[in-house]
Amino acid sequence: MISERLGIVVLLLAASTAALVADDSSLSFAFASQAGSGIYSVEGRVAQIYRVPVAFTVKPLDDDRIWGADFTLPVTFGFYDYKAADVLDGEFPTHIGTASLLPGVEFNVRATKNWILTPHVDFGAAKDFSGDNLVWVYDVGVRSVVSFPVSTWDGRAGQELLWAGAAQTGNALTDWYAEATAGFEFRHELPGSSTRTRWDAGVFVVYDRFFRDDRSIPVAVTFAAPSSTSASTIDEQTQIGVSFGTRPKLAWKQLSLPKLGMSYFFGDGIHGVRFVIGEIF
Repeated sequence: MISERLGIVVLLLAASTAALVADDSSLSFAFASQAGSGIYSVEGRVAQIYRVPVAFTVKPLDDDRIWGADFTLPVTFGFYDYKAADVLDGEFPTHIGTASLLPGVEFNVRATKNWILTPHVDFGAAKDFSGDNLVWVYDVGVRSVVSFPVSTWDGRAGQELLWAGAAQTGNALTDWYAEATAGFEFRHELPGSSTRTRWDAGVFVVYDRFFRDDRSIPVAVTFAAPSSTSASTIDEQTQIGVSFGTRPKLAWKQLSLPKLGMSYFFGDGIHGVRFVIGEIF
């Protein structure tokens, strides 16, 4: 089943709430898919990035199984020199600045009853239409999620290690970066929910630590930066936020509504607000 999908109009509105990066940042458009929807400075130009996450369940991880598999197909679009306010005025971009397609596969392995390990790998291409650049992008990572009860709340502890690389034709590795993530999420069912569709709310905190090649600064590490701080000095950030969803997810045929929320992030002199789509980890 397709999961975590959202229309491009919703993504446009979501990206308009993200904070703007300082203009002096020089970023790699190749890692736009890893960064997700937002407003960034990509290689010296302001860009809006919209990531549409799509996944097909090949083998579901049911209660009586120890592993499952999903095929992922995230599609990412970037638009240069486009202001967030234009979305609210009904002026949508007409030319695509960058685009990427990263097919991948992830395996959900039940290590214990409440502990799921998810190794994943992605490989695809990213295109910068303004500069006629094409790069191959690949990443590999592993995610760990442990579920546990806390009184009437459902708790989750998540960690992830990710390494991503980009290669131009004739060069095995042009840019790379790595990311280590750790966080907690606590969800609670809201009162007044019907027996068929139960709404819930969650609070979360996530810490990110970034590692990168000195030659490149991925957009994933620069959600926002004041003029006094260079994006190249951003090594860590903390994100605190809330999200809302349903149990089970509201769905129409093969379309389902992901969790939606807002978060505030800060670290290494940066701060900003981001619209959250989908799972925290």
